[in-house]
Amino acid sequence: MVSDFSILLESLTTNEVDQWWHTQNEESVPSGQQEWKYRFEKFGKSFPIKYVISELAKLKDIDLSTRSFGSDNNVRDRFAKKFDVEITEKLVFDRTEQKDFLEAFNQIADKKLFYDWLSFVNGVLNELEVPPYYTRFALKTDGKLFGVEIGNCFVWEYHYGDTGLIRLGFMLNRDFAKENERRFETKFEFKSVDNLVNVIVKVKEWNDLPLDLLGNHKAAATEYIRRNAKTGKLNNRRDSSTSNSFLKMLAYKNIKVEEALEVAPDINRSATSSEKKRDKKTTESMKPKNTILYGPPGTGKTYNSIDLSVQICSPVRYVEGDHKSNKKVYDELVAAGQIQMVTFHQSMTYEDFVEGIKPQEPKSEGDTITYATVPGIFREICTEATKSEEDKSFDDAYDDFVNWLNEEGEFILETPSQKKPFNLRVNSMRNFVATPQTGVGTQMVVTKEFIKEYIYNDEIRDWKPYLIPIVEYFKKYFFKSSGAANLVDNRKKDFVLIIDEINRGNIAAIFGELITLIEPDKRINEANELSIILPYSKKKFGVPSNLHILGTMNTADRSVEALDTALRRRFSFIEMPPQYYLKELQVVISGVKLSDILRTINSRIEKLLDKDHLIGHAYFIGVQDASQLARVFNDRIVPLLQEYFYNDYAKIGMVVGRGFVTSKSDTVGFADFDDGIDSDYENKGVYSIKLVDETSIQEAIEHLMNKKADVS
Repeated sequence: MVSDFSILLESLTTNEVDQWWHTQNEESVPSGQQEWKYRFEKFGKSFPIKYVISELAKLKDIDLSTRSFGSDNNVRDRFAKKFDVEITEKLVFDRTEQKDFLEAFNQIADKKLFYDWLSFVNGVLNELEVPPYYTRFALKTDGKLFGVEIGNCFVWEYHYGDTGLIRLGFMLNRDFAKENERRFETKFEFKSVDNLVNVIVKVKEWNDLPLDLLGNHKAAATEYIRRNAKTGKLNNRRDSSTSNSFLKMLAYKNIKVEEALEVAPDINRSATSSEKKRDKKTTESMKPKNTILYGPPGTGKTYNSIDLSVQICSPVRYVEGDHKSNKKVYDELVAAGQIQMVTFHQSMTYEDFVEGIKPQEPKSEGDTITYATVPGIFREICTEATKSEEDKSFDDAYDDFVNWLNEEGEFILETPSQKKPFNLRVNSMRNFVATPQTGVGTQMVVTKEFIKEYIYNDEIRDWKPYLIPIVEYFKKYFFKSSGAANLVDNRKKDFVLIIDEINRGNIAAIFGELITLIEPDKRINEANELSIILPYSKKKFGVPSNLHILGTMNTADRSVEALDTALRRRFSFIEMPPQYYLKELQVVISGVKLSDILRTINSRIEKLLDKDHLIGHAYFIGVQDASQLARVFNDRIVPLLQEYFYNDYAKIGMVVGRGFVTSKSDTVGFADFDDGIDSDYENKGVYSIKLVDETSIQEAIEHLMNKKADVS
């Protein structure tokens, strides 16, 4: 069908493509195609390549089905070049890729070294802003190799299955490799690149890698990627049976395998219903029940806990990258009791968290004060997560809704995200029919079973943009009025307890004996289920398996001791480092990107202190001009550094420069004293913080970035 595609390419104009693009949105794409991997992006909207080409072919009455041309590089590149669209790749995988990866991953003895390697790859890809489409992540089971290929060259390699020392592959400068060839096991020549080679290094752990090797590698990779990006050669990558999208997703998201099994989308649509249920059960058992987001202040730990809790409780309504939409769902789940949040502090006790005896307000004046056992937030959410009541009113409420709509004839609702109106009516089978108000609106049938599954199990079979508003209207005006709104089986739902600043509380005092019960295998209905008798209420108590505990931990907080060891080993940890590549940090002020300012400050802090005391990206989000930047430094950055360095102004000056810290060496006459120690202080520098404004901030930033000549 190459000839048909060529005819389409010749007959279409850029104006026609642009006009069609403006009429499309994600809801236009059939549900079975929304997770397709390769996409065209333009005007901030992306659609699957097959969908774009087949839909545009219909405009020209060309018979070009979605299966007649494939997604080969030639088709992508020709279309993208003519109509100025960007080719992108969605981070999705199929079951075969996941299975192949897990089989290889299980052969790795030192998982830490693998994750260190993967994190390094993630850092370079992010720093050089290499999109997923320009890379190929390979898994060669015959050679026991994980590899990352850009263009036609492997930039990184990890050879698994070895015992003892592990072999890692790096792209290096040819001259450097030749000078140090005795340090490397093997060297491979690149056929298409003259001045670069690939070498294999044997190490036991990541820190064994020589710093000069890593430095040369980053320089070589940077040169190769940037040079090829300018010539358009990066997308000259080979699609191969060894490609593994599961490995690629791990690297780009910089997450561990167990986290990936929880959050990553699967593009395999051919599985049977029984397979899907089995896969879901397997994945559920591998999900971490207890997770802590940790990092320095301002890295978005609490911010991201909102998105993550929505992703856990209502994955069908979770929208990746859309915090505003997720926050709305979060508020609804909080109101419904499915998500609760608490902040730990030094005064927090077991009586506040689990249960305690507390005074009750007298019913009338003069009555004696009474005491009662009051459940804390943890016991409350555990009780809610195990609540189960039989609902006998759904059928009645559904019939009321159908009868009402039959009388109305037709009703108009809106899709949740795009706010597109659609007509709703009832067919002869007493199912709902949604028809978009477009020129040619496709009729979509939403059955009673669709509605019931979404309400009880939070599962969406199909037609997500139409099912959600139908159910919301049904619950608001019919299911609620029937008295059945809360009669659901909470055991089938996921609940989340967010513990903000989890390391600021006395963990042993707050959790008490429950520290054992939160382990995944010790929960209700699990293999090693345990329960206790609570000390005050004398009730039997266990932790339900559908409760997720999500904590946040500020690594720079010195007000408490290190996190309790007993708690630490029961949690999975997700690092939240500063994100330098956020678009909000690409703002240029005083000739410098905000991201470069933050990166420079953090590199100095890490040298003088450690990575636990870095500064997060949140401090700079929203900064648009010099005046705002000056306020951030005066009110937030410099005071934080004063706390970090215990008012050691010399070190603060080493971080931000003389634009923010000034010194003076005035001679001071000390009182007459015979010990002779006054001479030690006569020449001591005296420092003070220098406030900046929108005028002086530019010079201060130049000092900070070492762009200002030192004239002092």
